[in-house]
Amino acid sequence: MSANHETKHLTLPVSCLAEYATGGSRSRTSILRPYKFRKDGEGHARTTFYPPVLTAIRKFYKSGKKQNVLDEAIRDWEKRAEATENKALKTKLRGDAKALQSFRKLYGARDFMILPTHRITYRIGNITWKAAPDLWVRENGIEVLIKVGFASKTRSYTDVLLAVIRSAALLNKHRVRRENAVYLDARTGEERFCRFPISRLRHTLLAASREIANIWDRVTPASTTTKTMRAAAGTS
Repeated sequence: MSANHETKHLTLPVSCLAEYATGGSRSRTSILRPYKFRKDGEGHARTTFYPPVLTAIRKFYKSGKKQNVLDEAIRDWEKRAEATENKALKTKLRGDAKALQSFRKLYGARDFMILPTHRITYRIGNITWKAAPDLWVRENGIEVLIKVGFASKTRSYTDVLLAVIRSAALLNKHRVRRENAVYLDARTGEERFCRFPISRLRHTLLAASREIANIWDRVTPASTTTKTMRAAAGTS
C-alpha cells in the first residue's frame, strides 16, 4: 500500500462508519459508493430524503407546539403522494408523513427546546467523522441528541452511530448521558438509546476507519448497467 493511501485524510458522515463497521457480507465498495458519489443515485436520495421532516419539527416547537403545524405538513405530503404518479416521490412523501406522525406520538408532548445543532466531529485515524444529530434539544435543563432514521437498521448499526455521536458531544464539552443520545426509527416509532461508551468499540472502529481510508480512492461510480437495473427495480 502506498503512503498516499495511508495518509489521505477524509471527512465523512458517521452513518458511513456505522454501515461499514456493521455491513456483514455486503461489498465494501457498495457501502462506500453512495457516500463518495453523493449527487448520484442512492447517494443523492440519502441527502434529500428527510430535511422536510426536520424543518416541520423545528417549526412545530418554535410555534409553541401548535398541533396544526404538524397536521398541515402531514396533510400536504399525503395529498401530494396521492396526486403523483412518480413512485419514488410517492414513497418519499408517505415516508415523510409517517416519520412526522411517529415523532409526534413519541415526543409531541415533551417539553423540548430546540437548540442550534453544533457541527460536532470525532476523529478516528485519518478520518474525521461528522457526528451532528438531526435534532439537538434541551428538556428540563438536560441536553438530548436525536438521530432520526428512515430505513431498517440493525441494533449494532445504531450502537456505533450513537456511541460516536455522544463521544463527539463529550469531546466538545457537552454533557450528554448515554440515555440522552437517542435514535428514532421513523418507520416503527421505536426509540433506541446509546448502550455503552465508545471504548467498547474502539478497536472495531479504528480498523474500519483504516480500511475505508485505504480503499477510498479505489471506489468507483456504479456502472450504467447497474444503475439501469436498480432504476427498473425501484431501488435507486
